[in-house]
Amino acid sequence: MKPERPYDPMTIANAVELGLTGVILYCRKCPREGAIGFDALALPLETAVPDIARTWRFVCSGCGAQSVVSLPDWTAYKAPGAGGMARSIAI
Repeated sequence: MKPERPYDPMTIANAVELGLTGVILYCRKCPREGAIGFDALALPLETAVPDIARTWRFVCSGCGAQSVVSLPDWTAYKAPGAGGMARSIAI
């Protein structure tokens, strides 16, 4: 069942369009986390990123909890125009 939200969550298609390649899975019960690529998930592109953990029913390998959440993996993201030399501003 699709949860009701007051916003439109990022979908796999949106994430891929931005150049993201997967999600990070966080356990809400312990400090464990892990990453998985969209290719390994084999889900439809219209799947909402927050729904990935529920769809696959991930279980934490550390504590065994099923309270795992999925968030976009922004670690390798490069914003357009973000390359080049950084500027410092004296204030």
